[in-house]
Amino acid sequence: MAQNPPPYGKPEYWDERFKTDTEPYDWLEGASVLDADINDALQAHKDNATPPRILHIGSGTSKLSLHLRDFVKDPAQVQHADFSTEAVEWGRGQEKSTFGFEWDEGGADREQLEEYGLVLENLQLEMPMMQWTQTSLLSLDSVISTCSLGGYQVIVDKSCCDAIACASWITVPIPYYFKLGNTATPPTSAPAKSTDEVPPFDHDEYSVHPINLLAIHLALVASPGARWLALSFSKDRWPFFPDDDGPDLERQVQQALPKDLLGAGFPDPGKLWRMIKKENIVKKTADGQANVPASGLQHWIYVLERTEVKLEMRGT
Repeated sequence: MAQNPPPYGKPEYWDERFKTDTEPYDWLEGASVLDADINDALQAHKDNATPPRILHIGSGTSKLSLHLRDFVKDPAQVQHADFSTEAVEWGRGQEKSTFGFEWDEGGADREQLEEYGLVLENLQLEMPMMQWTQTSLLSLDSVISTCSLGGYQVIVDKSCCDAIACASWITVPIPYYFKLGNTATPPTSAPAKSTDEVPPFDHDEYSVHPINLLAIHLALVASPGARWLALSFSKDRWPFFPDDDGPDLERQVQQALPKDLLGAGFPDPGKLWRMIKKENIVKKTADGQANVPASGLQHWIYVLERTEVKLEMRGT
């Protein structure tokens, strides 16, 4: 009999896990598995007026978190967002302990400078660090309050989507706070309940699969052309991009948003993102043959790109 997955959708599960197991742990593959795609995504935004920003979702205790500093000039270009406060504190502590000695050696000592009267108002005395936030990616309020709307050019997702796919379905209000627009301009404030006219729908709320809501919320914080780099164990992770060759077509249908819900104005994630890459990570044996695990479980890299379609707040 198949066992139920752990309660990945509950922060208490992750807090307890990270509190009791403080060793670094990387899901599915090593920390460098997405390096080529991260470089490609950053290269695509190299001519931006401001340096590209990276949002690392579900950072956990992965070595990838510190590894991401290697891709940027300013650590503040990277933000790690995790469901668990334990993971956030762990990551912040790891960064301080890893890079703090280097900063202490080369940085300014406030007491010594003050002793000689050399403290300047604009002198940087704080260690430059990445950002670490406790964020519930399925909570619109949490996303809006902790992330920059339209502010990221690269989203790094190392199996976070897999954990979220195991969470409970989410009940959302109908009509939803946002609707699809034409061209991408990020909203500037928190949502208000809509009074817009929408096609009739039988419910004033509806339960949707969490991956659909994740895609909508990430579309809010991604700039046009931003890339969502996802490592997953699923061959058909995205219900809004049906895979006719997927292993479980019935599950895909169940997780997909119904047409009447989309017709009632609920944002279609398939219009907010396009898939530009789907790659099976195939490990080779000594004789060059593909090595498929006995379980049949394989790992996939997806690259989704944010379209120009914007999300408009209802009532504006």
